[in-house]
Amino acid sequence: MPTEAVAAPPCTHPSHTNNSSSYGYVLVDALARRSGPSTSCGAYGYANNNAKIYFHCYVVGESIDGDPNWIWGRIEGTQQEGWFSMKYLNNRGVFINHC
Repeated sequence: MPTEAVAAPPCTHPSHTNNSSSYGYVLVDALARRSGPSTSCGAYGYANNNAKIYFHCYVVGESIDGDPNWIWGRIEGTQQEGWFSMKYLNNRGVFINHC
């Protein structure tokens, strides 16, 4: 019997401009830099433990252990940008604008 397909979360977002000036640090050994706000979206790099991530804006995406917030950000000292799960970043109480 066929089953109904479940739509995959989008792996891109139409806008992710730098409209916040906050930052945080990676709390795990290697945090995936993803193409969209979900673990099903491709990882195209990693940020190391304690790497500084500049927060540009956030969206609600896949919930990771109860935290659905994802940051579009850039790794300090690089041009490497992408989606990072807020579950694995500190400074979670800072004000960040929605994308």
